[in-house]
Amino acid sequence: MSGRSQLTAEYTLGTRLKRFNSDLVVFVEDDISTALKNGELEQAKGFGKPSPYGLLKAEKAASKSGLILYIGDSKEDLLMVERANRVSNRFISGGVYGCANSPTDLIDLFMDNDVYLVAESVNDLYRLFKMIGEGEVR
Repeated sequence: MSGRSQLTAEYTLGTRLKRFNSDLVVFVEDDISTALKNGELEQAKGFGKPSPYGLLKAEKAASKSGLILYIGDSKEDLLMVERANRVSNRFISGGVYGCANSPTDLIDLFMDNDVYLVAESVNDLYRLFKMIGEGEVR
């Protein structure tokens, strides 16, 4: 789920975007634009973070069991997961702090909120998931 448009994601990620399950990818900016074009102003107001809209939309395409990990980089992301869990208690938070103005404050925020996984960068996630899968990290 991204608050940005698909076009922005394509520009940023290039061909890597094709590695993601397109049924699970939500581009909130595009949904807001569509709602506004259709004259649905009130609906569009409810799409942005920290609304759980994007997570709940992606969940509909996900398998019906198991937890869903959302990796964010802000307090709004934590609030979004908290709100999504009020509807469907399947979400857990992960956090990345490397791009924050104050990384130590963001790490503290994540730790104070019992975030499942904390990494400096999304580039660290593959290695962390591999370590978890191999039982090196619990």
